[in-house]
Amino acid sequence: MNDEFVNNGVVGEVVTQSTISEKKKVVAALLCFFLGCFGAHRFYLGASGSGAAMLILWIVGCFTTGIFIGFLFMIVVGIWGVIDFFRILFNGMPDAQGRKLA
Repeated sequence: MNDEFVNNGVVGEVVTQSTISEKKKVVAALLCFFLGCFGAHRFYLGASGSGAAMLILWIVGCFTTGIFIGFLFMIVVGIWGVIDFFRILFNGMPDAQGRKLA
């Protein structure tokens, strides 16, 4: 059976080639796990705006840890990354075109 036509258990869902992304779930999950604080998984999925936001928040957090507000930025990005990781694992995060990850 061709992997691009698996519907992930959703009853009544019609799956075509246009609903499945060429982006791989495993790659996105690994990028999120190892480089999630930099937004690498979001850049990979085509969501460069939110990827840049994660990256900027992380950099600002690193440079402002001396005045302790940086830790807040880093915690927010860390929680955001953990949520994204589980969204990727459980098919809740599509690519930039709204297609499911392969």
